[in-house]
Parts: sequence; C-alpha cells; structure tokens
Amino acid sequence: MKVGVIADIHSNQTAFRACVDYMVNAGCEEFLLLGDFISDTAGARQTMELLYELMEQFPCHVLRGNREEYMIEQRKIREKEEEEKFWPANSASGNLLYTYRQLTERDLDFFESLPITFRYEKEGYPAFTCCHGSPVNTRELLQLDSDRTKEVLEEIDTDYLLAAHTHFPGISRYQGKTCMNTGSCGIAIGDPGYAHAIILESGQNEWKPEFLRNLYILAAVRRQPYRRHSLNAYCNRSKFALI
Repeated sequence: MKVGVIADIHSNQTAFRACVDYMVNAGCEEFLLLGDFISDTAGARQTMELLYELMEQFPCHVLRGNREEYMIEQRKIREKEEEEKFWPANSASGNLLYTYRQLTERDLDFFESLPITFRYEKEGYPAFTCCHGSPVNTRELLQLDSDRTKEVLEEIDTDYLLAAHTHFPGISRYQGKTCMNTGSCGIAIGDPGYAHAIILESGQNEWKPEFLRNLYILAAVRRQPYRRHSLNAYCNRSKFALI
C-alpha cells in the first residue's frame, strides 16, 4: 500500500492540490496530514475546503500544527474580549488576522479536536510516531541529525519518527531508528514553485519513502488575492483526480 504524507501547506491550495492529485494517481490509499494547513499565503478558505473533501474521500490521520494553535489561541482571546491581545492589521500580524477572518467556527472547532501527535501503525509493518514539531510541542524544530532529534528518537517507542515544521525535507538515522521530515507543501524553503511531500510505500517489513518535489503554477498563487471566484465554482473546476 501507499500512504501520502503532507505538511506545512500554509494556505497554498494550489500546491496542496498538486500533491494530492499526484498522490492519488500514484495509488495512495491513506493520508497523514501533519499540520500547519493555514496562514502565510492567501487561500485559507480554499485549503480548508480541500482538506475536508480529502477527508471525506480517503482515510486521513490529521494532527494540528503551531499555526492552528495560533488560531485557537486567538479565538479564546476574542471570547474573553481581551482587546489588547487582538491581532492588529499591521505587517507583523496582518497575515494571521487575514487568515483568522477566513476561518469558520467549524474550522476552529476542528483544530481544537486534533492531537499534536499520533501513532500510525499497520499490521506487519513498523509503526510511526507522527508530529508537527515534536511529539510534545508543535513549535519545536527537530532538525535532522540534531542532538534534540536524537533525544526524541531515543524517547519514542517506535522505530520511525515522521515530523514537519522545519520546511526542510530529508531523512536521518540514529541507533537503528529513522527520522523523516516531509518538507513544506506550501512554502518550500529555497525551492519556490515546488511542493514537497512524501509517499510511503510498504515493503517487506519496512516503509520505503519517496520524497516528492512537485512543480505547481506559482503564478496562480501570486494572483490569488486579486481573483474573486466563488468557492462552488472553484471546487467544480478542481475535483480530485480519482483513479
């Protein structure tokens, strides 16, 4: 079987679409979605609709990232009417505010329901510990081969750690355990116009990763803030390429 792993979409629904279409056509039967679905680019609403659509069509295992936590925290602040903590519309927090305004109560409730880590396991194959930052903190950066990453590998009770958040894809091994980072689907550092993700393929008592680098139409992302299409029209144009 094949499993698609996507993280750090950051509201880039064009890149998200490119990854999902490729993975579905490659035969992926399940998806692991490792957080930071929204913020930093313009398409938070479209990204959430695509996420819900994917969850309806395939088994999906989802956790929240630090960006989802920012949104949860802002809702709590607004519920308490702590106006001094509201995000102002300035260059430091304007994008977060713009993203927040695109989200619904359903979205925020969904974020709150998500864990920050989970164990993914299929009978006959090694288990994965999955997280966004680390298994204990969505905002922790686990750089490949770092001392902290080695500590986490020692602490977890699985042979594989699947993480995100750094935006740098890759794989490292330590004392018989393996750490993989998906890279960023939506904002690949140093690789504009490409979406990074992983396909895990089950082998003989192991998982074999295929690190993806999918080109998407960068110009479409740049035009998003200035184009006004209804969500229904968007969804009708871009259904998942099911096989």
